[in-house]
Amino acid sequence: MLHSSAAGSKIRKEYFPLNDRTNCLFLANEKHVIKDEGKNDKILKSIPWQQPGRFDERLRRINKNVWNDVKMYKQFEQFLKERTSLDNQSLQDIASCFRRIETRRNEILCSVGQICRNFYFINKGCLRLYEIDSKGNEVTAYFAFEDSIFTALPSFITQKPSRDFLVSHEPSDLLVISREGFFELIGHFPQFEAIYHKFMEFAFIHSQMRIYSFLGMEGIDKLKWVMEHEPQLLSRISSKTVASYLGMTNSTLSKLKAKLKMLS
Repeated sequence: MLHSSAAGSKIRKEYFPLNDRTNCLFLANEKHVIKDEGKNDKILKSIPWQQPGRFDERLRRINKNVWNDVKMYKQFEQFLKERTSLDNQSLQDIASCFRRIETRRNEILCSVGQICRNFYFINKGCLRLYEIDSKGNEVTAYFAFEDSIFTALPSFITQKPSRDFLVSHEPSDLLVISREGFFELIGHFPQFEAIYHKFMEFAFIHSQMRIYSFLGMEGIDKLKWVMEHEPQLLSRISSKTVASYLGMTNSTLSKLKAKLKMLS
């Protein structure tokens, strides 16, 4: 633990290890120190402040942000743990290579014509991949929700300009890593590479499903398929945007929903 204080000041800095690569900085009042018990997998909550002030308020904000960071990294580690047999140190080493970002609704992560250079883990929120067709209509290729990894895959792989927009469809909490860092992890952790391969396989299967299944389906069958396999789309995504995913107009989707309701 590192302590530092200016002469005559009651404010000091303390660093608490989360793992070998990541440190969190807390600003604390001398009388209300957040203590570290030397456990790398735990950050102890601070005791209540008895003398509120501007520094205490700043500490509250920093403490809240740090706790959000801790939860996000733990969530990502759990995601990896459920899909691999990596030990705890390896999980922490992988997670520490990502950084946390918060995005606004419809914030663009990769635009048409840009080269995608980042890979994402979604802690909270939704990412959307879509293109604009020759008629100016949005055509959605995919939605990615919590506890999943995602990127604008063709551009990420080929490092050529993207044909799609990758956007944060909802305000989102994300962990992000650069393409260079991502492939360094793959080279160092074979089990992390296996997760990437599974992601690639799923992306291929999903694209084939959309090409061969959706094209041959009637509108009503497309809606039934989404209700069965991706019901969160209908509860979280606007009707207009879901329609762009199903390859129909918003008016058509509304009519199909009404028809299904009458049949049920």
